[in-house]
Amino acid sequence: MTEQAKTLEETIQSAVEMVAFRAVRLDESLLSTLIIDSIGLVDLVVILEKKLSIGLDLGAISRENFDTVNDMVLHVQELAGRK
Repeated sequence: MTEQAKTLEETIQSAVEMVAFRAVRLDESLLSTLIIDSIGLVDLVVILEKKLSIGLDLGAISRENFDTVNDMVLHVQELAGRK
């Protein structure tokens, strides 16, 4: 894993833990288990957009892209690859 990818992972995990109010594993289901609810998801998107200086397409915010930290990392990396 590159240093940039590790930093991205740590940034996203930190933001998730801030919203969830607890530590989370990289592969832990967050939305399906309601560790993060719909309001928490909105908060998380705002935090990620600020921390990562990106814009997230509301249409792409789904369980597929946001259920785990790993899912979010892959989604953000895909977005970065499209630029």
